[in-house]
Amino acid sequence: MFPILITEDLSDAYWPASNNGVAWRKGDIDNLFTGIKAISEINASSMLPAQQKGTISIWSKITANPSGFLRLNLCSEIWFNKCKQTLIDAESKVDITGDCLVHGDMRSDNICFKGHQSMFVDWSHASRGSKNYDLSMLLPTLYLEAGPLPFEIMPDGGREASLACARHIKRIADKQMPDWLRKIFLKLIAIELEWAAQCLQLSKPDGVTWQSL
Repeated sequence: MFPILITEDLSDAYWPASNNGVAWRKGDIDNLFTGIKAISEINASSMLPAQQKGTISIWSKITANPSGFLRLNLCSEIWFNKCKQTLIDAESKVDITGDCLVHGDMRSDNICFKGHQSMFVDWSHASRGSKNYDLSMLLPTLYLEAGPLPFEIMPDGGREASLACARHIKRIADKQMPDWLRKIFLKLIAIELEWAAQCLQLSKPDGVTWQSL
């Protein structure tokens, strides 16, 4: 058997992301959510790698040495000490495993529209996992691009928000990260921390907001 490459010309599609930024048209985000839901209802091929639940809590590691996180000024030490166990518990209960098709890199530059149909490119991170994975990973970035508040779409997403926040805190510790990317990650952490707090009925983080970063 020989591999077969199938391509499609998408030059006439609308791409919201460009060198001038991201511009969602009226109706695009609703069509995007419809497309993501359709993907999440597909049973993934067993040939795809499976999402694995982490065995080590990232929030527990942050709690053991919180100075780096607290220097981000997204919350006070008092707030963190009050809320840290709830964040640890939420992260430990999230389940990203499953048999649903997961794109794995859902973001605006991997999305285009042909009419009302949303189309997704760059499937190099495709896997088997939770039906909520792609949506929960997209929502904070989408909010940065004038999309809806994550809590409005996933008011029960406290576990996913806690995990996403912890992962970005871990990555921002990379000293090789360029300043522009670090700034984006910092905004995402602020959004995810507030989203987690809303879902988990914690008080609002008392540090700088993503809008002020």
